[in-house]
Amino acid sequence: MSFHDLLRWVFKHIKRNFFESLLVILGISFGVIVICSIIGLFMGIDDQNQDYITSMVFRTFTIRPIYNIDLGELVNPLEEIDHSLPERIQLTLQDYLELNDSISGLDFTTFWSCHKIFTNEKPYSLRFNKLIQQSDVFVCWGNSKIPDFFGLSIIRGVFFNEQDLIDWNKVIVLSNGVAEKYFAEQNPIGKKFDLGGKRYTVIGIVDTTDVDISNLSTDIPDLNEFVFVPFTSFSNTDQLFSFQVIADKNTDLFTFHKQLDQYLKGKYGGKVGIMAPAFHLSDFRRSVYFFIKAAGIFSCTVLLVAAINLMNLMMARVLRRSKSFGLAKALGANRKELIKLVLLETTILSFLGGLIGVPLFLVGTNSINNTLEIPLSSTPLVWVSGFASIVLISIIFGLYPAIQAAQINPVDTLKADQ
Repeated sequence: MSFHDLLRWVFKHIKRNFFESLLVILGISFGVIVICSIIGLFMGIDDQNQDYITSMVFRTFTIRPIYNIDLGELVNPLEEIDHSLPERIQLTLQDYLELNDSISGLDFTTFWSCHKIFTNEKPYSLRFNKLIQQSDVFVCWGNSKIPDFFGLSIIRGVFFNEQDLIDWNKVIVLSNGVAEKYFAEQNPIGKKFDLGGKRYTVIGIVDTTDVDISNLSTDIPDLNEFVFVPFTSFSNTDQLFSFQVIADKNTDLFTFHKQLDQYLKGKYGGKVGIMAPAFHLSDFRRSVYFFIKAAGIFSCTVLLVAAINLMNLMMARVLRRSKSFGLAKALGANRKELIKLVLLETTILSFLGGLIGVPLFLVGTNSINNTLEIPLSSTPLVWVSGFASIVLISIIFGLYPAIQAAQINPVDTLKADQ
């Protein structure tokens, strides 16, 4: 039998047993969805894992004096801390400047704090709470790297620089929301802005409209209500409570931590500690891999059941057409041709099932990502892999029914028909 004859025979029987064929196709479509979901889930979790590991939050190392740290927060505390020492380390602006020049592999170093205050009153030392809900603006005081940390873009003027910090200059940068609220259509650059009883000169405006800070802090509200000032001129001191060192994306975090730890021990004698999400990497990976294993076992079980059902359906199709196979064999068809016949039918059905399953998977993925926020990837690699896998699995599980069809004895089928 030529390949063309095989195709004619296959489509003839698919059409003749339309509802049965449709059931097989739908079963294969379900298999495509399961395989694509397994691959998409693994890839999505891996992408999310990599995004988190390379994120600024994960690359941030917080430097604090030991007496300012709850030792329970230190996952990897400095080994020997002499609590009897009366001397306490107070970090200063000079410490920040020296560290910037002493550590390689860092992206930038920053420090900042936020308070909600009345524009014409003294700044409150309390953080956000119900006692100060009626204040006019939030003030964020820190260094010149605040735009890098929050992802702000300058839309007018400039942001204050390190020299403004060193010289205690009373300059201020407004968010676009505050600029619109207090200056309307006017250009605020060069104008004065009263803040906590001090008069600052506006030097720039930043766009905070679409800035997402949910992964940086749960305490900070909409940045549209913010103003930004150098910490020295606002707090009247050059002493720091802490500062954050952000490693470069291409830097190995454990090597960076070791270098940073050695620098701090050498300079402060173990009185300054480090806190960082990177210390939790092993626990984070362990929980992620446990979830992947559990999801993989469940998904593979479902996939195995679907594959067995597919084999049973194909076996039932072969048994119902035993007379046709027996007659074909009596007319000269050999075992090899009959195996090709059944495998070709299985391949065509799996191909049709894939054409239905992939679009259903893509539609379902969008719904799942939008509603359940499960990191399910739907890249071309996912659905191409799923499509190819279901065709391969269908051929493998269709091999047994094909062999059974080739072993049909035409004499027995004719006797059974009499």
